[in-house]
Amino acid sequence: MALAPVLLGSDSVAGQSSFLRDIPPGKYEGIVIRFSGDALAGQTFAVTDLGRIRLTEAGRDIVAADADNLRFMNMLNGGHSRAQAVAGSFSAATVLLPRGFGDNNVHQIIEADVAQIVIQMGANFTTKFTGADAAQFKVYGLVRETGEMAYNMLIHQIDQNLSTGVFTLPLRHENVIAIYPVINANLSRIRVVKDGEEMVNVQQGPLAQDNDLVAISDLLNQTDAPDTAAAFAAAGLGPFTTDSSIAELAIAEPGEIGEFLSDDVVVEFTMGGAQVQEILVLSADFTPTKLRQTKVETASVVQRKVARKNTLGRGRPVQTLRIASE
Repeated sequence: MALAPVLLGSDSVAGQSSFLRDIPPGKYEGIVIRFSGDALAGQTFAVTDLGRIRLTEAGRDIVAADADNLRFMNMLNGGHSRAQAVAGSFSAATVLLPRGFGDNNVHQIIEADVAQIVIQMGANFTTKFTGADAAQFKVYGLVRETGEMAYNMLIHQIDQNLSTGVFTLPLRHENVIAIYPVINANLSRIRVVKDGEEMVNVQQGPLAQDNDLVAISDLLNQTDAPDTAAAFAAAGLGPFTTDSSIAELAIAEPGEIGEFLSDDVVVEFTMGGAQVQEILVLSADFTPTKLRQTKVETASVVQRKVARKNTLGRGRPVQTLRIASE
């Protein structure tokens, strides 16, 4: 992930229940939402207060998911995402909207896309941040000069109201890349069938420590996504002592476009009790026009840089490029 954040816009949101910001044209490897503020006396910030984050193009949801679930997904795929919550004082959280699945994919936004970040804050936000300049959102783009857009990665959250029993959820998405179920005590088994083939079958329980899905997901990812930061901070322990509250089911390999091409994905939940089961679905919406355009633009950028180096007499990178092309 390129660490080249460019501020796209910011605004004070004290006392407001929504935030909207246009995303200017450009190539982005990710969009970062940064929140900071001072909570009112007697109030403590929670990431759930940020509500749902949406990235839209021409009114269509490209990303639509709760901020806390996106942040837990970030922690599994990128690093330790701090959320600071001092009672009656400093509050902050950072959420990344990735535009590729661990590969070199970029998201090209053109003026006709009318791309926007829309945040609908949770019900408690306005009661915690009401003073002038008490809270602020900033939107950053992780910009790229070159890179190709083979697909537009969609991130959609599904909230399914389930009772006790076995329930199947056919996904309406084509080209499913990964699934991130939110883990709760009532989820005892999860199965995923992709194009008629069983891809996932994991049991949770019967023992309290039998969170197999979380254990395997955490083992194969870079870091844990702990249930609450306070749980291990208060004990002076690291995040590895706390079960994650979200797990990754990557049913496609990063960079292997052929594995993205599912047509029929069904998720089966076995529930031990009533629960609103949340699940994030990542899928690929292929964009041939933008792929061609970004290929041409990337070649043009490289050609321009090579020409400049030839003019300056700095030829070793040029020789290396020629060898690589052979």
